[in-house]
Amino acid sequence: MSIPTQHQAAPGSLQTITNNNSSQRYVIRRKELLSRTGLSDVTIWRLEHQGQFPRRVQLGGNSIGWLSHEVDAWFDQKARERYDDRPRGRKFLRTKINHKEQGNL
Repeated sequence: MSIPTQHQAAPGSLQTITNNNSSQRYVIRRKELLSRTGLSDVTIWRLEHQGQFPRRVQLGGNSIGWLSHEVDAWFDQKARERYDDRPRGRKFLRTKINHKEQGNL
């Protein structure tokens, strides 16, 4: 039995998707996606077409959405990249400070 979340749609609707290990997956509509990511509609479209963001799902007619687990995985990837970039940023900052202290800037 799964525990309802604030994002869960009514049972049997197109927006409720359950995987084998009972964790809830759902479809994120455009308004929620823009709110969650803080990105513009055009930026989302561009990232999708560059293969850097999950592809939208056609729900029918003019309705589209994104699978929540794919968007969550994108957020996880961005968080990992943040830590991958950290050493380079600190090295640059130390180099800039050292040059400034030496009067080279």
